[in-house]
Amino acid sequence: MTDFCKYHPKEYAHWYCRTCNVKFCNTCAPHPENEYLPKCVLCRRSLQSLSIAEKIPPFWRRLGHLLQLPFAVSQLSFIFIFAFVFSLLPTGKIGAILFLLSLIPVIEYLFSNMELVASGDKLNVKLSAFLKFKNKSMFLKLLFAYVFIVLLVAKLSSSLPLIAFALAAFFALGFPAACIILMMEKSIKEMLNPVKIIYIIRCFGSAYFVLYGAIGLATYLSVVSFELALDSGGFLKALILNLLILYLVLSVFLMAGYLVYQYHKELNFTINRRSIREQIPYARTNAMAEVDIMLQEGRFEDARKILLAKISDNPLDYKASEKLILLYAVEEKNSFLKKIADKYFLNLIQHNKSRHAADFFHKLKARHLEYHIESIDVLTAITQEMKNKKQFLTACEAIESYIDEKPYVPGWERLYQVYAELLNEFANKGDKAKVILATIVERGGEQEAIDRAQTYLDTIP
Repeated sequence: MTDFCKYHPKEYAHWYCRTCNVKFCNTCAPHPENEYLPKCVLCRRSLQSLSIAEKIPPFWRRLGHLLQLPFAVSQLSFIFIFAFVFSLLPTGKIGAILFLLSLIPVIEYLFSNMELVASGDKLNVKLSAFLKFKNKSMFLKLLFAYVFIVLLVAKLSSSLPLIAFALAAFFALGFPAACIILMMEKSIKEMLNPVKIIYIIRCFGSAYFVLYGAIGLATYLSVVSFELALDSGGFLKALILNLLILYLVLSVFLMAGYLVYQYHKELNFTINRRSIREQIPYARTNAMAEVDIMLQEGRFEDARKILLAKISDNPLDYKASEKLILLYAVEEKNSFLKKIADKYFLNLIQHNKSRHAADFFHKLKARHLEYHIESIDVLTAITQEMKNKKQFLTACEAIESYIDEKPYVPGWERLYQVYAELLNEFANKGDKAKVILATIVERGGEQEAIDRAQTYLDTIP
């Protein structure tokens, strides 16, 4: 059920090349910061993400956070209410019946919280919903399953004691795994499937035994609490123990939910994709977080729809335009890229954002995209802003490419002027700059352009 890298068989694969049909780990496919997706080392095409699991911190790094979750208002209310109820229950048959009835909302609350964490949602379960017994019959399914196991073990114990002991030990060890399967599948049959139980234990590894240790401690404290209940003066001690028991049990269910969240791909469990925003540091204040998630998952069509809708609503949404242009670059849809990019750069120039336009144009050219600006006015404004050591080469190349195809279109004098200034000031090519300026003086139609070229020409030694 797990994908491994072709070149590092012990490493999980995070990327897949549809062209080469090869899977890569993060070592084989390093992720450049200025690109959405890494490139295949074989064909240089963009890779498809196999999983977003690397964005989810492992269980051990979130253990402290998970242990703090029960201290939220809703969870604390649950713990205090039922700790108080359990401490008041009488002993004997009546007490046992009341205890089982009290367990119904408790089990439903625990499973619902586990499912929320497993799905990546916030813990917004309202306790009142379970006090009204609006449940999903998780308690009855859990009760039926383990009553069935007890009866089966009892029946086998007389004729096959060794098998009965092994069966009891297996399902005792597999209790957390069985609960996890029940939460995911909602099926008694599936939760008793030994193959699935073993897979859960192996998948979670040592983290599974952390859960089991917490359950063991809660069980021991439950026995102590019952003994105190027999003592009429032990109410306060029983209350404190029940508080601790419920805290431990709730923490275990939350931990189990997080492990499902972490291993959702291996378990084939669907999580709430929006929740990945919690794992992306800048996503809480970035309105484009959902698009980022879609791009990580290779859901290009979904991302494209959102971006086009945002641009349609607000043509000045520069972030959406830039993401869409880069997305078209990843998809190698050059005609769409050109259409959006031409509108984008024109908008920037019209709204006096030439510096921003120059920076993004430089970023595009750094990706070696075959994109050329159509408007000479836009190109002139952008290259005028690129008079610096980092960007002048990009500006010179863009101008040279343009004048090779359209040497003397209206407005050419201003573009040639910018070109000459770039060559003289940053490329140390004063002689070539003189030739270009002389061309403006000789061929220029506008007197202003001729005067500007002559004035600059006189400053070149």
